[in-house]
Amino acid sequence: MRVLRPWQQAAYDEWNRKGRRGIVEAVAGTGKTVLGVRAAAEAVEAGSPVVAVVPDDAARERWLATMEETMPSCRIGSLAMPSRTRHVAVLTANTVARLRTADLDHHRALLIVDDLHRYGAGFWPTALTERFPHRLGFTDALPPGDRTVDSVLLPYFGSVIAGCDYPRARADGHLAPVTVVQVGVELTPKERARLNQAQSLVEREIDTLTGSYGAPDRSEEFHVFVEQLRQGRGSGAHHANRYVQALGDRATLLAECRAKMDLVRSLPIDVLRDTQTVVFAGRAVAAGTVVQILSSAGVTAAISGPALRPEQRSALSAGLRERSVRVLVEQRVPDETVLVPHAELGLFLARSHDRTEMIRRLGRVVTSAHAGRPHVIVIAYVVGSIEDPAAGVDGSFLSVAHRLADNTVRTDVAGLTQFLTEWAGQAAAVAAEDHAVGAAAPSGVHLVAHDDADSEGADTHDPDDDDSVEYMAEAVPEYADLLDQLTKLEFVATGDEVGDLIGVTDPRELLDEVQAAADAGLLTYRSLGEPTEDLLLVSAAVGGTRATREQAAAAIAQWAAGSDDPVGELRSVMSRVGTLTVPPHRLIQIAAFLRGRTPSGLL
Repeated sequence: MRVLRPWQQAAYDEWNRKGRRGIVEAVAGTGKTVLGVRAAAEAVEAGSPVVAVVPDDAARERWLATMEETMPSCRIGSLAMPSRTRHVAVLTANTVARLRTADLDHHRALLIVDDLHRYGAGFWPTALTERFPHRLGFTDALPPGDRTVDSVLLPYFGSVIAGCDYPRARADGHLAPVTVVQVGVELTPKERARLNQAQSLVEREIDTLTGSYGAPDRSEEFHVFVEQLRQGRGSGAHHANRYVQALGDRATLLAECRAKMDLVRSLPIDVLRDTQTVVFAGRAVAAGTVVQILSSAGVTAAISGPALRPEQRSALSAGLRERSVRVLVEQRVPDETVLVPHAELGLFLARSHDRTEMIRRLGRVVTSAHAGRPHVIVIAYVVGSIEDPAAGVDGSFLSVAHRLADNTVRTDVAGLTQFLTEWAGQAAAVAAEDHAVGAAAPSGVHLVAHDDADSEGADTHDPDDDDSVEYMAEAVPEYADLLDQLTKLEFVATGDEVGDLIGVTDPRELLDEVQAAADAGLLTYRSLGEPTEDLLLVSAAVGGTRATREQAAAAIAQWAAGSDDPVGELRSVMSRVGTLTVPPHRLIQIAAFLRGRTPSGLL
């Protein structure tokens, strides 16, 4: 049996002292599974059966492999087997959801639930039965003030047990070395004016909510208060909703600004092809734009999110596992069912001010220690905004990031390109040794000491000193607005739909923009034929190769314009679309639009 790490042994001892009940918090990659299997092994040795619940099949395979190594004589089976012939049942959440509550009842059993944060509210009534005397939960972090945590998890499991946070994981050598790179970018004058307007509204609503409605000053408590206030009616709910809307407007602008998209364009392609990267884009439009930029440069990139069908999610997971997909672009909430096993580089174009969410995002890139080059976390921030480290207000994000970093580097876009190129060229042994001794950063960057990383001003340039911002504005292609609207329409639309949104009503002018975007590899289009003379547009962000997108576009165009029974033939056309990220409801909307009907009328 494996010897437990010091943090694992301390947490295990504390769990036993608390009557074998509790929730252990430990960040990804530090050994929660090993600790859970130890608890299971000792329970089986004492004659108690064990039920372990995990979120998905990948987690189940990990648990089974660890059990086979740690407790090879243990009999692992399903709940259908008699308890006398089974020691342990390892179940996925989907399996538990199909069970009756009585199926999980065991008078002497230990219940282990891994990754508590990954289950929906409907899961708990079946899983958390009172007839399990011993209970052990695992999570990387519990969100403070969360209703499910306070009303369901803590009453059932008991108290939270300190496990292993990033500072301890870093100090004990459980994680790969990490360098955090901060890159400041400038807004255009128009973007700056919009940001100032949104920021002013946020501040006014904060003053109103704290001064007139009693909202607490502490950030986490304030947001819990606002969410509760939004559920009601009257002026309080009105101001709470105005505040949340202003936050969303500010976040959208910061995530989608032109300079951050230019930063993506500047990334060294050879480096992206050599490693695996996770981009945290925040908003759907920003995510789609990133995929378009990278795809046009020849880098295989894909978007994860709740809109993926099961077969698409499986194909994406296989591509990441086999390294055929090099960049995963994630929106606001990471899809933890899609694993990124080879990720070494993380790019934050948007961040969450929620500490718990940040820990989970960082866990997508920061993994257990292994022989290899250090991992890199790139944080792009808008100078002079709430994201700017010099502002000192984005503490939750920066404190989490810096507490796991061996080195922190501050640079500009050009310096980032140089840094990544040199990082990719480092030999694994040299990289590990360099970070162990705090080697000098590549030229063109500024190494930041940890004790002042959160407060020191950024190295920035005055846009009035050169014409770089103006040059970027002039370099934006004519079809940029078209691509933005196509992304908002979930990557598939008619030409008329997009033309109306961007104010281009001349079919010839629209065709010129569509053709230019197609020549750049950013979309595929097909004529919908008579009598509409409209076009079907399919963004490159749906994934696949150009050939598969062309085949899908042809199939959709033929179905949308020519089918006598579009609803009845929807399943057939979706099978021809395959694993491309094309939402079925958008196809229904397009078919209805072409027939002058509403989607509900068509259905």
